[in-house]
Amino acid sequence: MTTKKLPECRHVVYCRPTKEARLKGVTDDFHFAKVIEYDDKGKPRPDLKVIKNYKRPFWITKPGCRNHKDKKEFEDINRLEMYTCKQGDLRDSVVKALNLYVGKNVGFKEICNNPYIYGADIPSTSIIKHTVNSKNSEMSPYTVAVYDIETNMFSEAHETFLASITFKDKALLAVNRSFFAKHIPDTLSDQKEIDDFIASGIIKECHKWLKEDLTKRKINLEIALVDTEIDIVKSCIGKAHEWKPDILTGWNVVFDIKEAEAACKRAGVDIADIFCDPIVPKSHRKFVIQEGKEQRTTASGVSKSQGGANQWVTFDFPATFEIHDAMRDFKFVRTGQPEQLKYSLDYTLKKQIKRNKLKTGSVTTKDGTEWHRQMQMHF
Repeated sequence: MTTKKLPECRHVVYCRPTKEARLKGVTDDFHFAKVIEYDDKGKPRPDLKVIKNYKRPFWITKPGCRNHKDKKEFEDINRLEMYTCKQGDLRDSVVKALNLYVGKNVGFKEICNNPYIYGADIPSTSIIKHTVNSKNSEMSPYTVAVYDIETNMFSEAHETFLASITFKDKALLAVNRSFFAKHIPDTLSDQKEIDDFIASGIIKECHKWLKEDLTKRKINLEIALVDTEIDIVKSCIGKAHEWKPDILTGWNVVFDIKEAEAACKRAGVDIADIFCDPIVPKSHRKFVIQEGKEQRTTASGVSKSQGGANQWVTFDFPATFEIHDAMRDFKFVRTGQPEQLKYSLDYTLKKQIKRNKLKTGSVTTKDGTEWHRQMQMHF
């Protein structure tokens, strides 16, 4: 008899109420956990689980055992008292449990240096993930979707006019109709006929240049024709919510996500409303880009740049997928190895797997801004 696979937790995101929601009296905490459950046949069912007002634990040394001044690495559980509270109440709960008086300017990290506090510095997200995965001895591989955009090289704002997302045997190409205006025959006036003409032309060109890859992966290519750049972003990220990969990535995807952020600002749209899973209440939506330091100082006192592939960037938002930058991940897992000459996608592909970005005979300009200009102009 086959044992049913146990659930797996990929990631957990904590969301406190937004500032606006707190002003309206909202106090609920939410944790959103990407969990993969399996049916009796072993088929995965990825979903985002909502955990409301989760009570996370922390431990305080019992009064009669508080006979030391230095922080211990561990303590006998029998000498500790366990408390629970919402993540948003953790600071106040710890202070109350120890009957401390601390000013509002005292950081929580400093409070946790108290020798009688245990477990308060463990993120609630880690506790939830560990609770699920500790029962599972075998985890399945992570699933990955890839996102990429192209921006208008001939406008000051560099608006997004094309984007794609692909996952397993599925792909979506979202394009602004205006990009094809010069190719539309004068004989066509009906919008559906025009859209059919554009879509068939795109599919034809895809099979011309990418037939081997499309056939190998049995790609089901979907074309979305839209009129604004914000609809391009919505179309692709909407597919990510529908497909539910574990990771959304791309080479230097930080650029693509920042362009999505710029498109949202131009359209007057909150980026959190696009990237957060639709089940997340408006009162708890967030989308935060956290960038590491651009400069670091070596042991010898020399200041070095950490831009590009060396700068670590994370994204904090609740969805069934996390965003990882493939370029930065590639560099990070090779820490300690000799540096590449550069970390462009074309150079890395050639060096690692003897492939390169799509090239055409009529565009001979090397990779870079001018190459993108030529590709946009002629194709």
